[in-house]
Amino acid sequence: MKIRARHRQAIELLSSGMAIGECADQVGVSARSIYNWLEDDAFYKLLRRRESEKIKRLNAKYIMASEKALRVLLEGLESRDERLRIRSASIIKSSMAKAIEIYDLYDHIDRINEKIDRLALRR
Repeated sequence: MKIRARHRQAIELLSSGMAIGECADQVGVSARSIYNWLEDDAFYKLLRRRESEKIKRLNAKYIMASEKALRVLLEGLESRDERLRIRSASIIKSSMAKAIEIYDLYDHIDRINEKIDRLALRR
């Protein structure tokens, strides 16, 4: 498939989370056309690449916001209000547990990929 302007428009809309039917209406094609495009390798790869770009940008914003939020929570630990100190501590502890869990998952994925690479080299 040759990627045309309407395909790119659909990719932009779909990567923003728009439903297929609504995307089809915006682009001026049937929902079936969108489903057919999704079956095309070139279209699908462009859509996934665009989604990945958006996710990376959102992650960067999330990290910046998280750093600001952590500063506020750390200030909360110094509050005179015991409820605020406890709440801040609870949120920090919960968030840290999630961060450790994610780190462990990434570490596990890295080890699996290393094993796959070693197996591929043996062949």
